[in-house]
Amino acid sequence: FFEYHALTRQEARAPGSVPAIYHFDEGQALIIMEYLSPHIILRRALIEGRQLPNIARDIGLFMARTLFRGSDL
Repeated sequence: FFEYHALTRQEARAPGSVPAIYHFDEGQALIIMEYLSPHIILRRALIEGRQLPNIARDIGLFMARTLFRGSDL
């Protein structure tokens, strides 16, 4: 429930930055969404010590777009 609503708000505020949702069934707690291959799982990459030179910029831009556009400013 919360993930679905977060993803739909984030898609509205920063189009193309989250997986597309194809189906949501709250009663079944089911979300069918786009498979993003070959995207990495950030947690795994950080644990492995991988260098991600653009990660701060990318996360900063995503947060700015989604949080600012969701504020009353």
